[in-house]
Amino acid sequence: MLIHCRLISKACDSEVRMTSARPRLMPAIRSISHSLHLATASAVLAVAALLTLIYTVESGRLEDARVTTLRSMVESAAGVATAYDKAEQAGQMTRQEAQQAAMTAISAMRYSGAEYIYILDRQNRMVMTPANPELIGKDVSSLKDTTGKLFILAIANLVHARGSGVVDYSRPQVG
Repeated sequence: MLIHCRLISKACDSEVRMTSARPRLMPAIRSISHSLHLATASAVLAVAALLTLIYTVESGRLEDARVTTLRSMVESAAGVATAYDKAEQAGQMTRQEAQQAAMTAISAMRYSGAEYIYILDRQNRMVMTPANPELIGKDVSSLKDTTGKLFILAIANLVHARGSGVVDYSRPQVG
């Protein structure tokens, strides 16, 4: 802020300028304020980028862990079926008894709380499911998940093409 004063004297008419120290500080204060805002914004952006990176890495790890758990459960279910198949081959059980015992054991298997294993035949008919027993014996290739994906057909196509793999789908869980 610049203050102008006029001093009038008999000898001369002169103008005296008086300045205060405050106006010189304003640009410096604005510069410091701007720098602080810039530093704060940079820190916020850096934290956001770091959190995004952590989320991406951790969600990938969680997905890998989920797939590993699922593979382990499917391998366990296959092991149960193989054990009952061997019992049938050894003459300890009939084929129907071995299949029923295997399905009973597999239907009781759970992982991650409420996740379950179901069994399909090569024609996409439901052989065993603890979640929806009325589907047993029916062609379920037209079943859609909550997003409209034909997930049974996707699973069948994957198994026929590669033998195994992962198909993501969304279904209600059994309690």
